[in-house]
Amino acid sequence: MGEFMNGTIVAQSTPSGSGAIALIRLTGEQAIECVDTFARLTDGSLLSSKASHTVHLGWVVNATGEHVDQVFFILLKAPKTFTGEDTVEISCHNNPFIIQAIIDVALHAGARLAARGEFTRRAFEHGKVTLTQAEAINELITAQTEQALKKSLAQLEGSFSHWIELVEQRLLTALAWCEASFELSEEEVDIVTSIIPMIAEIQQLVADVKKNFDVRTQIKQGVRIALIGTVNAGKSSLFNALLNQKRSIVTEVAGTTRDTVEASLHHKGVFWTLIDTAGIRETDDLIEQEGIKRSLEEAARADLILLVVDSAFPLSQEAERWYRELLALYGQKIILVRNKMDKIPAGYATGVSAHPEHALSDPPRQARDKLRGCIEWVEAAQMQALSFPEYQKSINVSTLTGSGCDLLEREIEVMIEQLFEKAQAPFLINQRHYTILLTVEQELQAIDELLQYPVVAFELVAYRLRETLEVTSSLTGKSISEEALNKVFQEFCVGK
Repeated sequence: MGEFMNGTIVAQSTPSGSGAIALIRLTGEQAIECVDTFARLTDGSLLSSKASHTVHLGWVVNATGEHVDQVFFILLKAPKTFTGEDTVEISCHNNPFIIQAIIDVALHAGARLAARGEFTRRAFEHGKVTLTQAEAINELITAQTEQALKKSLAQLEGSFSHWIELVEQRLLTALAWCEASFELSEEEVDIVTSIIPMIAEIQQLVADVKKNFDVRTQIKQGVRIALIGTVNAGKSSLFNALLNQKRSIVTEVAGTTRDTVEASLHHKGVFWTLIDTAGIRETDDLIEQEGIKRSLEEAARADLILLVVDSAFPLSQEAERWYRELLALYGQKIILVRNKMDKIPAGYATGVSAHPEHALSDPPRQARDKLRGCIEWVEAAQMQALSFPEYQKSINVSTLTGSGCDLLEREIEVMIEQLFEKAQAPFLINQRHYTILLTVEQELQAIDELLQYPVVAFELVAYRLRETLEVTSSLTGKSISEEALNKVFQEFCVGK
């Protein structure tokens, strides 16, 4: 344990902000004695004289004996604590002045402020949790979706640790066979034939887990949904309709949105981050060009794309080229949204003839205008249908009337469910895990190649297996540098 891990530490464990109660935590070998100096229990006794895992009413007093706040002292004696050390939790009134005053009293009594993640770091150092479980605690705190919460809980319970143990057992078995080769002759047992399936099994285990990394971001942080389309296709109106509030400026002027606008909502256990983007078109305006560049970047970054089309007008050749390019690049994550269905004459929205000849009963000029409107829309619809005849995943909506928006939401939900289904493991690997698994994968490939030689050098295979075991052990923290540990816990907040 590093020098900075010594002593009694103190920090607020509950979030800052309005609320009734706050929790301040102290832990360390002298934590209880430290609290004895400023705790005045209502029965007049010392907190250190009480039994472990008990709660006591009392006052926190400052150096001059003044009452700071009436609190509950929660006494937890080692080793049955989260950190493995003596711990006292102080439940006080959630006023920032009171909280700071109590922390100041603790500091005056000999404690020091905790570093980021130091409580969990101490739990790891004392063998209370593995490194993957410690990381799961941080994931649990920051989870933005129900899926992330469930997988973080499973990882905290040891799901990833169990997977690592399985890999280590297979590696140890393969290593035992290699070492047995030094005593057994080839006539007695075919050692290579015994080891190769073990290496193949481990390779498959690693490959299966790596697949989960691709959808980790969606599960942990939510889903990015980009609204892409030509100018004046109604992207901003659709953006506002999905949010059920006005965040983007909506006008009839083409090209109103020149930069991306983001907003998030919590929808059935998943965070949706909607990104309204600049309309795509050829332009000489440098600002608008930058907006269009960002729109295309968002299309690449997004987990889902709502490709918005103005149903009331045919696509130009230029626009059709843009749409076809986007469909070719990102077709698997695109929903084609045919917007402004309210502008379509009655009957045509469902593909049924609106009998424009009925308009002839109107006055001549009105009849002529209605008939022209019907014909223009039919031509536009035919051109759009010819533009994307192969693309079936499309939804008709009207942001003005709200028609079709519920169907669009359902289609988004279905695609998100399909994204999440790709992550079958009950845990989420982070970038550190992924990097380690890549190294393990490379080591296993090297071992597999060594086993293909006509004469296998088992000493070299055994060396590679030990290297792979050491790399794998760094997942749980059995073999990891101080620098790497510091980097892991720097991602935690103070008080955790």
